[in-house]
Amino acid sequence: MSLCNLTVIGVVCAILIAVFLKLWKWLTSGVDIVDRIAIGAAYGLIRKLDLTIVCTRMKSRSRTLSDFFQEYRNMDYVLMELDKPRNQAYEEAAKQVFLSSCPKQGSNAVTWLDIGTGPRMFLSQMLLKNPTTKHVHAVEANTNSYEQATLLQQATPILKEKIPLHQRFSSSIEWGKCDPAPTAIIHDVLGTISTDEGCLKILLVRPWQRSKKCFTMYSCIMP
Repeated sequence: MSLCNLTVIGVVCAILIAVFLKLWKWLTSGVDIVDRIAIGAAYGLIRKLDLTIVCTRMKSRSRTLSDFFQEYRNMDYVLMELDKPRNQAYEEAAKQVFLSSCPKQGSNAVTWLDIGTGPRMFLSQMLLKNPTTKHVHAVEANTNSYEQATLLQQATPILKEKIPLHQRFSSSIEWGKCDPAPTAIIHDVLGTISTDEGCLKILLVRPWQRSKKCFTMYSCIMP
């Protein structure tokens, strides 16, 4: 076999490996195709048959809050991202925050705190579409979701510039000392997860509770 043929084979193999690695990265960190197909079909049936799904409160004395976070699956996030009425409610509520921003501040006036941002930072990216958004502090306690969100952030210039990522519980950070400090909260809740995550405690004890002018009337969004 000639050197030329070996070179061609080597180049083709390198290209195939590169394509495979790119595809694998996309499948593992960007999109879960099976979940999206299954959930999309389920939502289609729910809308067509006009069904209402009722879930009972999750209870387990053996699991800690940290264990609970780590059990989040990609399907849970996809489930929320494909729920159009729910996401429209978030968009409408966010508009109230944007409209209530002081006109003197102009654009880039609101700094958000996104509690439980998820692997694709769905709500954080939604907020960036409005010119009044200055920054979004995205918090994620789930290790796998945080790692996927970091990959997305590092690969997207606007996310890298506008969205600082925090891998921890939102209640463990002194948000009043952050620069810029958040002035509005958005929380992607699912069922009773909001209270399981301690969201009410966060709202009661955070620095903005002591600074009543810090938050606007609609600055906490939890559809």
